[in-house]
Amino acid sequence: MQNRFLVFVAAAAALALSACGGGSASKCAAVTCGTGQLCDTATGKCVSNGTGGGSSGTGGGSSGTGGGSSGTGGGSSGTGGGSSGTGGGSSGTGGGSSGTGGGTSGTGGGTSGTGGGIAFDGGVLGETCAMPTSITSGQSFVINLTAQRNDYRLDAVVGACRAAGIDGAGDAVFQFSVTAGNRGTLTAVGDSDTDVFVNLVAAPASRCGAVQPDGGFGGITCVDGSDVGGLNEADEVSTAIPGTYYAIVDGLTDADVGNVAVSFATTTVPATGDTCAAPTVVASSGMLTAQSGAGYGNDYDVDPDGTDCTTYSSNGIDRVYQVSIPAGMTLTATVTPSGAGANDDVSIYVLEGVAASCTPWITSCLAGADVGADGEADEVTYMNAGAAAKTVFVVVDSYFLRQPSAFDLNIQVQ
Repeated sequence: MQNRFLVFVAAAAALALSACGGGSASKCAAVTCGTGQLCDTATGKCVSNGTGGGSSGTGGGSSGTGGGSSGTGGGSSGTGGGSSGTGGGSSGTGGGSSGTGGGTSGTGGGTSGTGGGIAFDGGVLGETCAMPTSITSGQSFVINLTAQRNDYRLDAVVGACRAAGIDGAGDAVFQFSVTAGNRGTLTAVGDSDTDVFVNLVAAPASRCGAVQPDGGFGGITCVDGSDVGGLNEADEVSTAIPGTYYAIVDGLTDADVGNVAVSFATTTVPATGDTCAAPTVVASSGMLTAQSGAGYGNDYDVDPDGTDCTTYSSNGIDRVYQVSIPAGMTLTATVTPSGAGANDDVSIYVLEGVAASCTPWITSCLAGADVGADGEADEVTYMNAGAAAKTVFVVVDSYFLRQPSAFDLNIQVQ
């Protein structure tokens, strides 16, 4: 970045000499340039001067409202450009080397937009949970992990956190809020050289932990986490529980320092089946066909080492069904991928029928199964050995993000 900037400044300085009459002007003596252009004394050709910097937007780079070595913006001074100030460079709101214009990001920078596009902002974006960057539905950022400091490194897995014990690369923290009846989903996608993971922490910021002597963070408590995507693949976290949240976006290793696209969206929660608080009630045995994952999210993650669970994590969409098992009878629940999700990898588990058993990180199940491959069914059985009827939750889930998209569920109690 610094080398590219020096080259830019040098080139801009050469153009400035032309504008001011400096240098050898013989090649430009008979040249008349159009509005917004200068004559390059080295070639005698007209080149774009522009009113500022950036490739587009209100600031930054090679054109725009700032930038250059002369004109309205700026080079190393003036109304545009610089590494700091209102306009930017690697930090600040804009670009160049100082002033209101120029550079790669900020109010006048980036590759497009007002504040634009690629936000190489020198670590200003969401440095910690105490200084997060707010993100709202429909908003997106592109961050460069080289510019971000490595503030978070987990020493051990706590709850639904991911990638414990990995030093990782730079990280950025985004803050969002979820209101009743809605689900918030934050998605992060690294470029072709970058593998990311995301951890989600519920407010207050103190739940993001404290720095340990070895540089790691202790005391962090996640309500969701995702580390299933590889290079140029998505990881996302979501919640339908009202509140304020911090999403920590991180590079998996110290080599994962490229660009990461971060976006946030809110959707309306389905009336039933999204969580254990409002399950879909199954009153009698039978086949439920064409069950859809559309509109549902990842509320529950299963501990791979959890008691009587699936032995795999569950990063996908989950749907919750409530079943009553009479004393001495056995529940058999079979989930089969179907329709648009015919090749999905499904899983299924049974939980105690009280909402308190449905935590973001599930460590104990009544029964569970995830043995089928892509497109294959999974089946679970549970016998009520008690003397009274027992209510349970049957949860259909998946190891993979955004699966299952469609499935059939056969519930039999006999």
